[in-house]
Amino acid sequence: MTCFRYDAAILQAYPQLVGGILVARGLKNGSASPALQAIYAHE
Repeated sequence: MTCFRYDAAILQAYPQLVGGILVARGLKNGSASPALQAIYAHE
């Protein structure tokens, strides 16, 4: 089993930090629209 831990320095810098997970099913990873690509490139 994999165990996830934050480094002690991160916990010291952000003491209220809380970890979590997100489970998503049935998603399809396709190409981003040109509009979304432009927004991403701008950032």
